[in-house]
Amino acid sequence: MTMLNQSTRIVFGVEINLVELEEKWKVNTPQFRSWFKKKFGGDFVGLTWVDLNQKSPTDPEFTNVDIRDLQNMGISVEDMQYSYRSNGFIIPNPESNEFLPLVDMNIEFDDGRTRALGAMEEDERWLPAAIIKKPDNTLTSKMSTGFCANIFPPRVAVKPKDLIKGGIKLVNVGELVRNKTDIEFWLVNRCNIYSKYPNNAGGWVTKIVNRIYDGSATTDYSVTRKLDDTQWRKWLENSPDIIDSKGRVINLKDITLYKVPSNSNEARLVYKLLENAVRHKHTYVALYCTENFDAKTMRNEFKGFIDAIDRSHSRMIAYANNSIHQQGLNLNEMDDTKHYTFFILPCITGEEIHEEYYKHYHVFTDIKDF
Repeated sequence: MTMLNQSTRIVFGVEINLVELEEKWKVNTPQFRSWFKKKFGGDFVGLTWVDLNQKSPTDPEFTNVDIRDLQNMGISVEDMQYSYRSNGFIIPNPESNEFLPLVDMNIEFDDGRTRALGAMEEDERWLPAAIIKKPDNTLTSKMSTGFCANIFPPRVAVKPKDLIKGGIKLVNVGELVRNKTDIEFWLVNRCNIYSKYPNNAGGWVTKIVNRIYDGSATTDYSVTRKLDDTQWRKWLENSPDIIDSKGRVINLKDITLYKVPSNSNEARLVYKLLENAVRHKHTYVALYCTENFDAKTMRNEFKGFIDAIDRSHSRMIAYANNSIHQQGLNLNEMDDTKHYTFFILPCITGEEIHEEYYKHYHVFTDIKDF
């Protein structure tokens, strides 16, 4: 990035002048402001430069937890980095119906998170963005802007599951009344759903309304932070807690990630324990979850998985004890040193300790603390 003046910077080799961009888009015309409000669910305030040096990939604004059922799971920041390297920063034009990333009045991203994360990975400091003034500071407004901005490709288009999850959460936090008329009003007037399903095409609007209504009958809703194996492994690269019993840094290649729950991971881990024992290697395991669980269910799943491995460990000792048949030797009377360590990843959203651990790359080493 090269700064030419307050309004002009060179980003990924492309000179961007915000004043000229505003003139190109005719941002002061009623036509533009009407288009912007309809597309994004808020008022256009102006263009700005976002200082990415003031942000971290673990900031809550990048989680996407309230907009996507899958959050950012599987979204490749590397693809965006490759695009930047190949094409530079692509300046949107009015004919494309696309626009710059969106930030709210606090300069936190409402749209364009992947573009921002890709720029951060490429060590660019500045990113141009449009400031949006939403009707209020409620979760409803945040969700509505996110849904409107992502309703069509080339972004990862909003899916029915995203709208259903968002609607259920709004009902459960008290911002959306649990009746079908209010739910449909929110979908039509705040999320612009008829742009995706004109005139209730395929009955999809009715289906989504019914799913939100039925799903919000319970107060339990998912709090899972959804990242995949690759994304968690990249996150672990920054963790200060990945050390062995002697304080030495553990090579990330020696850590195996397992998703909980799973029909096969328990058996796979037991096999890996035996395999590493032959090589006199300690086994390091990082556990994560991507299922739509409430906090209590998730804790029970992790505890159940760890308890099952501990039981398998005890059975292996019993098997060895019965197989050796050496007089005076009883393995049960010896020190039981488990040659495996669990790191539990902070995959609960909305809880202070998990948010703090995620932001600062800490892991849990005791299920009681999780």
